[in-house]
Amino acid sequence: MRSLSIPLFIYLPALRMPLLRGRLPDLLIARTRLGPSTVPSAGRGLFVTRGVAAGELLTLFPADALLFRDNDMSEISGVLYGNIRSGDPLTSDSSRAYELRVSAQHSIVGDPKLDTDRAYFAHFANDFRALLGSSDEERADYKRESGLAANAFFQIFEPESPCHMGLFAIRDIAEGEEVFVSYTEGYWLSRGCK
Repeated sequence: MRSLSIPLFIYLPALRMPLLRGRLPDLLIARTRLGPSTVPSAGRGLFVTRGVAAGELLTLFPADALLFRDNDMSEISGVLYGNIRSGDPLTSDSSRAYELRVSAQHSIVGDPKLDTDRAYFAHFANDFRALLGSSDEERADYKRESGLAANAFFQIFEPESPCHMGLFAIRDIAEGEEVFVSYTEGYWLSRGCK
């Protein structure tokens, strides 16, 4: 008997609706905690609460806002959904520290003020090293040091719903160890290497 590779949500539209949310309620994922980062001036960091194996899901990246950007990702051209609050909206420059590009023109933003649901802590994972300039030497140093320290990576769960990202271990991580991801040169260059 031949199996069909048609996505389930085509047949069950009611099941697709939760995928349009940035956070799903009552997920029992509690493998991480927040604490002061070991990276100077980084603020809070993400730490594992128990030893984890390579490939294991650590936590999820919340999509509290889904942004549509222009072709070079420099300007927001629309907000597909999100918590656009007054004062410090998720579209502000300060919120870009919690932004993750998920496609050529879309990015998701995790609200740093929503920090109680351990199932959604991936936006607190730091890069071990910042890119401080655009010289070839600085870029090579960044790639090497950030890459060596990275022990986790982001992965989209379902291509049709890029707002659901998981943070997975690249290698075994010991209990209490800080979780690091490489933000990549593009992240730092788009922010002026600050």
